[in-house]
Amino acid sequence: MRTREPIAIQARVPIVIVVAILASQPLAGADTRIMAARVAAQLEAQELQAFAVEDPQDPGRFVSALYIGGHILAISAVHPSPAFVRREIAGGNFRQVYSILSSTAQREGRLFVEDFGQPGLRLTGDPTGSADITWRDSTRQTVFDGHWRTQEFSEAEYHRRFASDEVEYAEMLQLLDTALQRRSGARNIHRAAQR
Repeated sequence: MRTREPIAIQARVPIVIVVAILASQPLAGADTRIMAARVAAQLEAQELQAFAVEDPQDPGRFVSALYIGGHILAISAVHPSPAFVRREIAGGNFRQVYSILSSTAQREGRLFVEDFGQPGLRLTGDPTGSADITWRDSTRQTVFDGHWRTQEFSEAEYHRRFASDEVEYAEMLQLLDTALQRRSGARNIHRAAQR
C-alpha cells in the first residue's frame, strides 16, 4: 500500500477554510492572496509538492512551483531548451522542472517568488512576522517587510517593485491554477472511465 507523505499539515485547515469561503469568487481581478490559497489547495488535493506549466501566451516561458511547509516557492523563466522542459512536464517531473528553471533558465526576465507566511504577497509581511521575498533576473532581491531604507531604495521604489511583482506573481498563479484544474478534471474523467 502506498503511503502518503504529509504536505503542509499545519497549513491544511486554514487553506481549506479560505478556499471554501472564496471558492465562489471569480479568479479574474483577485489578488495574490486568493489565488495563492487556491493553488495551495489544488496542490494539496492532488498530493503534489511541485507543479509546472508552460505559458501558452509566451512559448518557451515556464512557471513552476514548490509547495513546502505551507509555503509556495514559484519561478517564471524562459529556458533555452523548451523541448526538454516540455518533456519533463509531460513526464510529471515537476520538481525536476523547478530545479531546471532555477539553475539553467535565462536570468533575464526570471522572477522567483518566496511566498512565506500566509498565502499571497504582502507589502509589509504578515502577522506571523514572515516576509515575502522576490528575486528579479537572479540579482535584484526585494524583501517585503516594510523596511525599504535598509534595502537602500526609496519608499516609491519599494511600492513600485511590489506592484510589479504582485502583477507578475498573479499571472504565474493564474497559469498554475488553470493547469491544476485541468489536470484534476482529466484525472476525474479517467477515474470515472475505469469504474
